[in-house]
Amino acid sequence: MASELKIKQSDSIFESIKHEDKQGEFWYARELGEALEYGTWDGFMPVITRARIAISKTGAPVENHFRDVSKMVSIGYGNPRAIDDIKLTRFACYIIAQNGSPVKKPKIAEAQAYFAIQTRKQEMSDQYRQDMDRLARRREFSESDKRLSSSIMEAGISPRGLARIKSEGDKSFFGGKTNKQMKRKLNTGNKPWANKAHNVVLAGKTLANEMTAANIENYGISSHDSILHDNNDNNDAVRTTIRNQQGMNPEDFPAAEDTEKIQRRIENQSTPKIDSSNI
Repeated sequence: MASELKIKQSDSIFESIKHEDKQGEFWYARELGEALEYGTWDGFMPVITRARIAISKTGAPVENHFRDVSKMVSIGYGNPRAIDDIKLTRFACYIIAQNGSPVKKPKIAEAQAYFAIQTRKQEMSDQYRQDMDRLARRREFSESDKRLSSSIMEAGISPRGLARIKSEGDKSFFGGKTNKQMKRKLNTGNKPWANKAHNVVLAGKTLANEMTAANIENYGISSHDSILHDNNDNNDAVRTTIRNQQGMNPEDFPAAEDTEKIQRRIENQSTPKIDSSNI
């Protein structure tokens, strides 16, 4: 069984035949077939065909994982000849290994273990990047909100006036919906609506905040009504841009994963790791 194998990644034959180009790491199908102990290219092709079909059923573009190529090899007395080959992604190799028989070919069990580890590493790495990007969007929104509040207060607006300006700006951005209504819609309870806001929404509200703050700072807007109208106009302009480019209004975007939950996950795994020493 693959789970019973003890493989050091650096010692694996599959690691030794890995290549890299501008698009990242890949494996040649002919070299993989030899490593899996298939005697002939024709004997290996049915396995590749099954893997292509399996990937197509996932909805993933098959051509992203199987790139047909031609390469030159020496035949006989060093005479070069072009042969067909396929550049395989890690995921393609994993599916190929899953479509082979470890009973008939023991190396397939090793391949299943090796590529399962590598695929899981990539999944964790991708998730980590997505998590960090979302936390960055949330942090940028918080910073823009603080900047806006500071700019308004420095313009001589009272705390009550500040609250009204920001509240009216939120309603302009969310099509009349209040802060409280957005919390209810996104099911954030007593936590800020931004915790579950879609990244597009966070980016849009950040932009609106920055536009108003910049106008106050650069053009000396100082009266309550002037700032309120400018902030409403900026929020409405960004709302229109989102609707035109994304096909929906900010308040219609689905809730995203709570950023506090993401933060806890990041703290529990400061970097994406996987222990493969016992596999």
